[in-house]
Amino acid sequence: MPISMIDLNSAIDLLDKPVSSSSEEDWDDYCDPISLIEQANKTFSLLDYIETKYTVQAQTSSNGWTRRMFCPFHKNGHERTPSLFINTEKNVFYCQACGVSGGLVQFISNLTNRSEDSIANDLIKIGNNGQSILSKIEAEKKLEQKRKVFEFSLKISTLFHDFIKNHIDDDEGLKYIDKLMVGFDNVFLINPEDTEKNIEEIFNNFQTYLSTYDKRI
Repeated sequence: MPISMIDLNSAIDLLDKPVSSSSEEDWDDYCDPISLIEQANKTFSLLDYIETKYTVQAQTSSNGWTRRMFCPFHKNGHERTPSLFINTEKNVFYCQACGVSGGLVQFISNLTNRSEDSIANDLIKIGNNGQSILSKIEAEKKLEQKRKVFEFSLKISTLFHDFIKNHIDDDEGLKYIDKLMVGFDNVFLINPEDTEKNIEEIFNNFQTYLSTYDKRI
């Protein structure tokens, strides 16, 4: 899937100029430049890039060609009718007038007169950096979830501690808490997608059970 507009905005300036000099060393990790260009065309959304520079018209289409614009590659963009079409499903473009076509690599290459190999190399670097950023954010999210679980464990252990302290001479109360603490395993069922809501629900349930016992006395 193409990278979102949020990521594209942070890298848009880099797309129009070399990220670094393109040397043979840059290609040591890639055995097939053609495959690299194909991969680069999937890194970013072609439409997102174009919309930062040009006015794009929407059109009804059943085969993915849902946008059109005046082609910047012939007549200096001064056409009478828009001739460049964008397929938002396949992430490609095609000009019916001059025949220029391709993905984001080809579009930038025609705009800047830079080689496709150089542009593809830069796009991969930008894309990989974006993945690193996303991985870091994900790691921080998981760490925050663990912190909430630890806080919950401390909070619920305090709840049990106070109950036991108040019912230390109450055999029925101790039996009640003993059965209830079996349910403490529910902590392992915490939903990682909604940790805070999930642990609060578990805690509130335990709190309700304990207060229910006190009301029976």
